[in-house]
Amino acid sequence: MTQLAKYSASCVRARAMRSSFLTPADWKNIVSMHAVDDVVSLLGQKGLLTSSLNKDISFVEKELRENNISSAKALLRFAQEPVRDAIRFFIYYYDLMNIETIIHHLHVGADHADIDSLLYSTGGQGMVDKDLLASVTSFASLANILHGTVLYNSFKNALVNYEQDENISAFVSAIELDFIKSWSKTVASCSNGFRQGVGGVPSFDAFLRVKSADAVFRLRFRRESQVHDFTAWSSLVPGAPLTGSMSEWMEISGEEEAYNYLINIVFSKQMLKDAATDNKNFNINLVDKQLMRMLWNVVKRSQRNNGFDADFLISFLFLMMLQTEDLIAVLECKDFGLEQDSVTDYLIGDF
Repeated sequence: MTQLAKYSASCVRARAMRSSFLTPADWKNIVSMHAVDDVVSLLGQKGLLTSSLNKDISFVEKELRENNISSAKALLRFAQEPVRDAIRFFIYYYDLMNIETIIHHLHVGADHADIDSLLYSTGGQGMVDKDLLASVTSFASLANILHGTVLYNSFKNALVNYEQDENISAFVSAIELDFIKSWSKTVASCSNGFRQGVGGVPSFDAFLRVKSADAVFRLRFRRESQVHDFTAWSSLVPGAPLTGSMSEWMEISGEEEAYNYLINIVFSKQMLKDAATDNKNFNINLVDKQLMRMLWNVVKRSQRNNGFDADFLISFLFLMMLQTEDLIAVLECKDFGLEQDSVTDYLIGDF
């Protein structure tokens, strides 16, 4: 089967769904709005919300993310193996968010009465039914539900450590790391479909670099973790370029200097060049946004290539996810009453 025949149906479907992407003019209008209600109304007009009557931010955020899940499911109907499994992991990513929510609730002993409203519905294509998750009352019952999923072994191993030190951050981080490794192995089977990467770096590879750099930086400067935790996350990047430079990086005490050293090791020259045009002042509280802009530039350019390959599909899903996260950021900024100039600092896209 030719590359065109293998990916044509799913890529055509993805092109049709690109109408859900907001234009620069839309973003300019959204950012200039003063009230959450106005933003929600516009999103309803654009078809990004099925109902713009409920102005509650948590409700809107949940629907926006569930729209991403629905779009991924739509691609699954047209996709063939092995890219079908790679897309399915995109849906599993929201299952992972659900599981992390449950873990945090169990950790603090929070009331489970409203837990269902915080969980995303991934349906039959998901890894775990959200209604089952909503019924969880202990880590033991969560383990039973996860049995047979890609997260079961990592959850059991991380739970052993958590029961000794009750380090919730390490617990969640270990599970997420193993999940992304499993996703990466699945994507590796689509290698022929990922040759059209931007600047030699395909979309999923860019995602790995962003997740790795974000985790390594966060673990060191926000959680003061051990070196072996950094090494585990740095291994996500093909060739593990940071591993050999770990000792030198650990000697850098300044946050901004350490950040600049990190991105020059982890990211390609092309990615750094693209990011340089829209780079904003360093802010340790916005490191995740600054790193995600690297991914934004890669997937945006990949979508412009209009190819028929797995990279086009994955870049579409990531671009859709980033748009959603920016919309959520705008809503939260409006809710906090931030001025327009401040709102753009919290956005990933260069609108």
